[in-house]
Amino acid sequence: MNEWLRNGFFLGLGAAVAGKEKVQTYLDDLVSRGRITPAKRKNLPMN
Repeated sequence: MNEWLRNGFFLGLGAAVAGKEKVQTYLDDLVSRGRITPAKRKNLPMN
């Protein structure tokens, strides 16, 4: 049972990190396309 909790915790942690990286990549893409300014990108809470 303890091993299941540990594995579940690490699975959730990995998903959170992967999601954060995906959002950061998306925001960087928006900046490169000119959809948002670098200043707006800097003010977003993902930094």
